Amino acid sequence: RETVLQLKEAALLEKQNRLDSTLKLDTSRLVYQPVIGLWSAKMVCTETTCQGSAVGDNKTEQWDLSYQSNSLIAKAMVNNKISRVYTGAYTGNAFELTEEQTDSTGGVVTKMIVRLNMVDSTRMQGQRQIIREGDCRIVYDLKLEKHS
Repeated sequence: RETVLQLKEAALLEKQNRLDSTLKLDTSRLVYQPVIGLWSAKMVCTETTCQGSAVGDNKTEQWDLSYQSNSLIAKAMVNNKISRVYTGAYTGNAFELTEEQTDSTGGVVTKMIVRLNMVDSTRMQGQRQIIREGDCRIVYDLKLEKHS
């Protein structure tokens, strides 16, 4: 009887562990609703090792943030034309987005990495890094403000 009871307890414990594991959230796939919408993005260059770029350079873009299949999509627009599209996810405490530009052979020529944190429901701040071939790197401070 004792052996049968121990086997039943072990089976119940295994069943409970399987159930618990299905309830865990995959934080790399969280959908964070307040981020959806149009944002004004202001960027100021804070570091550069690239020719043609200088500390203090600034850019302004409109970003349209949305979700597609649990991936965060940021369409960066200049003069109402999409200039690049970042994809990524909300990791539970920050947004991490990337975009890669390739050459004709499929090799990565430029990689952009965006990291953003929510300040409040209408403001985000973070950093955008541009990494190019030949040890060329540009870092921008990034501030986003949501359109009302």
